[in-house]
Amino acid sequence: MSAIDSRIIDPGKQTTNRIVDLETNPAVSKVSRGEAIGVLTLRRSGENSNSVPATNSEDSSRVIIVSHNYSPMLNPRAFRWTAIAELWAKQGRRIDVVCAWQSGLEQYECVNGVHIHRVGKSIVEGFRTMLRAKERNLRVTSKPSAVPATGVVSKLKRVLKTLIRLIHDLTWKKLYWPDYATLWSKPAINKVTSLLSDSTETTLLTVSDPFTSHVAGMELKKQSPQLQWVVDIGDPFCYRHDTPTNNHTLYRTHNYRYESKVFTECDSVSVTTEATKRRYIELFPEAAEKITVIPPLVSCSSKPTTDMPLGNSPALKALYTGALYRDIRNPEYLLRLFAALKEELPTKNIELHFFGPTEDCKETFAEYLQKQNLSIHMHGLMPKDITIAAMNQADLLLSIGNTSPYQLPSKVVEYASSSKPILNIASIANDSSAEFFQSRPGALTLNSASAHSFKENVTALKTFLEQGMSLVPTSYRDTIIKKHSAETITASYSELLAGCKRTTAIAGKG
Repeated sequence: MSAIDSRIIDPGKQTTNRIVDLETNPAVSKVSRGEAIGVLTLRRSGENSNSVPATNSEDSSRVIIVSHNYSPMLNPRAFRWTAIAELWAKQGRRIDVVCAWQSGLEQYECVNGVHIHRVGKSIVEGFRTMLRAKERNLRVTSKPSAVPATGVVSKLKRVLKTLIRLIHDLTWKKLYWPDYATLWSKPAINKVTSLLSDSTETTLLTVSDPFTSHVAGMELKKQSPQLQWVVDIGDPFCYRHDTPTNNHTLYRTHNYRYESKVFTECDSVSVTTEATKRRYIELFPEAAEKITVIPPLVSCSSKPTTDMPLGNSPALKALYTGALYRDIRNPEYLLRLFAALKEELPTKNIELHFFGPTEDCKETFAEYLQKQNLSIHMHGLMPKDITIAAMNQADLLLSIGNTSPYQLPSKVVEYASSSKPILNIASIANDSSAEFFQSRPGALTLNSASAHSFKENVTALKTFLEQGMSLVPTSYRDTIIKKHSAETITASYSELLAGCKRTTAIAGKG
């Protein structure tokens, strides 16, 4: 049965291309909810989603992206690959994204030209989603009057969630390999296999974290040896010891061997930092020529807003965005610095705002939430637009470096492209964030492991707040934005894919 084209235009709203099944959405419920929809193609159940024609423009080649994380998920991999996929689609490429299904989302839809296939419905996935949705709706401040009341039902829910997490950590987490997403591998493989059933020239691009995407890629490469395969590594796998993705007591050796096979079988590897590249060359020197550095991407908001997510008080507002972890990105030193600063400047009104998951550090925050001289506001995980609005409103941006020199927090580039002063807390000598901020005006790094005493660091912070918080020159910001824009990063991946094609063609002739 042929597709039925219906053009529904809502003036004043940004248009989005979507595919909706008539049988599953008889009333086209997304329109009734007021969602912005541009050209809406209605497809009868049973019709092949691959039949949707590609846009006529610069490049008609096809890419299948296997990424567990994709929009509307709120994490760095989702932000990065949603921007790249949509830009490729705009340029005329046929883009299919195979990602993880989440409750409430369509299993298939076409958004901004990208064909999204969500797979992996399972009981375990449902539990995992519940456990990982740590603070989506959490609002906590250090002011007692602002803490929401807790009833019996909410307490029981917390106890149940804690119990489920404990059982998970003592059983399944001890055994799975390569990571939490392992059960997603098979449905992802099946979906890609079905998408490869036609004869269209295709590049497979697998994205980590999680590493399960590359496990799926390995199996798909075995099934189709001529398939061009690009491996994109957001976070290291086999040498990631601070926050291991599996039980290293059982799997440390296997992790190295398997990742070595991935580097051998794939056509190209992309990483985000030079330090990561150097480390992988040390581990797998035979794959040195395959490794390319493509840096983090700046996600700029397309929706100007006058919202004030940090409130309208006259206080100096310091903002941290991103996840915090007990072992690799602990806020204790930062909180300790500001507690000491407040003792020296008791009349200075300072607010500390945290956007992102913080549950792994709840014991650390518990201590400082009790201090009367600190005003701490924990907002939880927030949409990207609201986070950007908060960055625009903040007086000072807060960064905490990793305990590993191989990982660069994605927010570092976002921070550097802003006009705001930055305070970076490091805990190792070769902190990747400190290196990135070194040439950035208006950035101060304080190292908790340096020879400077804690008191000296408090003095340095005090001086910075009083004298060093000038806005960053537009010329510097423009340079950062151009280097890390979605257009520049996407062009780098396009060059990588083109290089793989040339290599494959030469190998074929040989």
